[in-house]
Parts: sequence; structure tokens; C-alpha cells
Amino acid sequence: MSPTIASPPGPTAQHRPVESVNWDETTLVVRAQAGEVAAFEFLVDTYEAPLYRLAVRLLRNRTIAEDVLQEGFIAAWRKLPTLNAPETFRAWIYRIITRRCLDQLRASRDQLQLDETNGGNTTRAGDTDPAITVETEQLRHSLNRALTDLPPQLRVCWILTEVDQLSYADISQVLDLPVSTVRGRLARARHQLAEGMASWR
Repeated sequence: MSPTIASPPGPTAQHRPVESVNWDETTLVVRAQAGEVAAFEFLVDTYEAPLYRLAVRLLRNRTIAEDVLQEGFIAAWRKLPTLNAPETFRAWIYRIITRRCLDQLRASRDQLQLDETNGGNTTRAGDTDPAITVETEQLRHSLNRALTDLPPQLRVCWILTEVDQLSYADISQVLDLPVSTVRGRLARARHQLAEGMASWR
């Protein structure tokens, strides 16, 4: 379960119900830029879960991921007025959280403790045959191990592509890299993962 993000502070914040209004994301961003906390909270509700999963997979630690996400959303609220293209909010918020995760990894050169939660994924008892469940969990564990062995710059490209389904163009914006570099890192990540998962072929 992802953490609860506290409402962002703001001297001009206005609380208005947004759940009953069918606004598109760009409209929500514009209204949040105008100081409407409720609009920003709706955006947080939209992106909190996928960004939390991203942080857990990158940092391998739930507590640190929660802290990074909390700080990232607060920073996003404060920086939101500087976003000149509201329609690019998705790539923008991913960039904020991703960079904070990478900064955290750089600040903690010693390997972070592996979080045995598989990034928040669980298999419910009774959903399938016990033997298949065990094998699936072992496969997930092996994939997590292989992902942990990837350098952070390769790991983040793989996660953003395969898990969060971001386009190469979006990842280029998130990481501030040329698309060709994103493609190259993703290719290396897939190659290393294939070698790490060779025993499952």
C-alpha cells in the first residue's frame, strides 16, 4: 500500500471539490498552479501509486521510498508555478521523483537493504496452485535481484519503460538525456537482465 501524502502547504491555497468535475489533467494542473490544493490532491491521487512503486523498485526500501515520495510531492507543489507547459505534467512529476531517487542512491553508496516486498506486489493465497505460487515468487525474487544488480542509470530506464510504460520521448525528458542514450541504456539493461535470468530460460 502506498503512503498517504500530506496536503501541500500554500498561502494562496483554495479548497474546492474536484471529484465531481470531469476535468482533464491539463485543466487540473492549471488550477493547481493557481493555488487550488484540491486540484493538486487529485493529481497526487493519480500518480501516487505508480510513483511509489517506481521509488520502491529503485531504492529497494519502503521507508526511504515513502520519504522521497513525500518530499518530491511537496517540491512539486512549490515548483508547480514554474511549469510552463501544463500538458507535460506527467513527464515533469516523473522527473522530480526519479531524480530524487537517483540522488538518494548517489548519497547512499553503500548498498541499500533489499526490501523483500517485491515492489509492493503480492500474490493472494488461493489464487492459483501452491506450486505455481512458489515458482512465481521465486521468479519475482530473481528478477528483483537482477534489477538490483543493474547500475541505477540502467535500472531506471528499464523500470520507466517496462513497468510505467513511458515512451522513449518521455524518458528522455524525465532523465534529461537524448533518446538515443535512452535506447542504448535500455538495450544494455535488457541484455544484463537476460544474463541474470538465464537460469529461468
